[in-house]
Amino acid sequence: GINTGEVVVRTIGNDLCMDYSAVGHAVGLAARMESLAAPGATLVTVHTYRFVHDSFQLAAKGAVKVKGVSSPLETYELLAPNASHSRLAVRATQGLSPLVGRAKELAYLHKLVARAASGQGQIVSLVGEAGVGKSRLLEELKTTLSSHHYLLIDGAAFPYGKTRAYLPWIEMFKRYCHISDQDDPHTYRDKLHGKLGTVNRSLQAYESVFLELLGVESQDPTIASLSAEARLQQLIRGTKQLIAAESQHQPVAFLLEDLQWLDTQSLDFLQSLTSTVAAFPVLL
Repeated sequence: GINTGEVVVRTIGNDLCMDYSAVGHAVGLAARMESLAAPGATLVTVHTYRFVHDSFQLAAKGAVKVKGVSSPLETYELLAPNASHSRLAVRATQGLSPLVGRAKELAYLHKLVARAASGQGQIVSLVGEAGVGKSRLLEELKTTLSSHHYLLIDGAAFPYGKTRAYLPWIEMFKRYCHISDQDDPHTYRDKLHGKLGTVNRSLQAYESVFLELLGVESQDPTIASLSAEARLQQLIRGTKQLIAAESQHQPVAFLLEDLQWLDTQSLDFLQSLTSTVAAFPVLL
């Protein structure tokens, strides 16, 4: 159960074992949502819904009478994140304020976009302190990529992702194949098989290793017998061939944010792809 509101936060325990507790009416409403939620489901109040409805898919579950609240409270079931992975991307759908003071940087990126589209693959790194506008610069760049008919595949690393190998690449690959977290393993297979077949049927030879990356058992005995290193090399080969095949149809852009939070395996995977970029119309 999730609710949003003001609470009082206090410490519990001593210096050796310090914990925190939040108290107040908002906490009581969250507990009430938990008691009403079906097993495995998440229920949120209208107070939370107002903040997150642009970022998540939610289903209205109707109003409920809650102790301490004079009128019935609207509730919603949390289903899944929306396709946009960042708050800025969500805000962009509603309209952003004009970009100021980045003409030089944006002009340079436009030059790289044109160069990559002509077949000279490009790798660019945006570096700066938090809050200076790196994400906003990428958001502006998406318009230029669209005008050059790029296939855009974007994603981000997260602080909690360091403990899970390849998480940013997995999420990007799901979006590329239009796979939802609510899809069952059979749907994963169908969507992946269809996507690879549409690009180039020869890519279906890598279907098993891509399924394993997505967390679905491939039921392929040849994959199960491979060592972790051999499986990684097959995954890299398949990804390189996929990039090469896609770039024959249109230029490809990978936008990956917050590299400082990449897990070691994802970083190694990124570095393995850099040698591929130069030979194709790809912007990384």
